[in-house]
Amino acid sequence: ELRRDGTVIRQLSVIQNSVTYLVTTYERWKEYWPVAERILHRVAEVILPGASISAFVLNATNKFNLEGGASDVPSDVPMDELIRDGCEFVASNMRTRRMPCHSFYGFMATSSDPPGHTIENINVAIGGVGTQDSRYSADINISVRMLLDSAVSDAAGLFSEPSRGLSKITNVFQGMHDTNNELFARTLALSIVNRIPGLPKQ
Repeated sequence: ELRRDGTVIRQLSVIQNSVTYLVTTYERWKEYWPVAERILHRVAEVILPGASISAFVLNATNKFNLEGGASDVPSDVPMDELIRDGCEFVASNMRTRRMPCHSFYGFMATSSDPPGHTIENINVAIGGVGTQDSRYSADINISVRMLLDSAVSDAAGLFSEPSRGLSKITNVFQGMHDTNNELFARTLALSIVNRIPGLPKQ
């Protein structure tokens, strides 16, 4: 789905090694996931069991526009108002940086349901919007990857709803979404967290 100017609103991409569904505007999870699940279910019915699923990935990129100083030098970029003081996921000197910068943090953990490993990444990048003003863009990307110990090739078992009312894939992605929200909330300053609906209050 495209806007009049040709930019993407939502997109399904199916290539050799991955299936990706994305939206480019903010949606609450309860609005996004039912649509995503239906689309992924239809795709899985076509490609499985001829192929198998070895990983699930949930990415969320959050963009903030920051106002700098009166000149084109970002002397007043309010990083300390965006990034939480003492955040363990962001380079310690980033809150006091006065120029475009980048921080990357990642770690792996063991998962029991489903059996496998999760890789969680927090990527923060600050860059100029233009060279003639003091506006700056901050992108905070949270990525949660679930690497399965055993690949899945049964679409019915993955998407069917058991007696508790949720499909296996919904349980997996709900857990990844909760992790995403927690990491995002632990990265942002509390004043920002309190203004974003759905984030756990730290």
